[in-house]
Amino acid sequence: VRKIGKTLKVIPSAVKETGSHEDRPRKGRPRVTSAAEDKFIRVTSLRNRRLTAARIRDQVNATQCSSSRHISATTVKRKLCESGLHGRIAARKPLLRTGNEQKRIVWAKEHKEWTSDQWKSVLWSESKFVIFGSNHRVFV
Repeated sequence: VRKIGKTLKVIPSAVKETGSHEDRPRKGRPRVTSAAEDKFIRVTSLRNRRLTAARIRDQVNATQCSSSRHISATTVKRKLCESGLHGRIAARKPLLRTGNEQKRIVWAKEHKEWTSDQWKSVLWSESKFVIFGSNHRVFV
């Protein structure tokens, strides 16, 4: 028993008690997802960064072999955090069409020669107020 303990670098009394050098199963709640499902969740999120946890959950539940075991969106969020992917508000960027580009160029050329006194009379506002409804931001 002592030789087994030295070669395997384990305590001899543990080998004597269990008859094996392997760790016994740990206490606690069993895992809901396998390593393959964890990888699927991570890859799915990386392929489409705008997917929400609920949509990823639906994809995982649709592809699982055993339909009796379903995971929740909270589980998906936890697995994404464990793999280093934390939730963010998705960036929204206005798309510029060719017509808008032309209008911007014309406007810039018209106002190219303005003095600073003329620019002071312009009311600039970058504030946005949403009183009712959502501001259409997606948390991904």
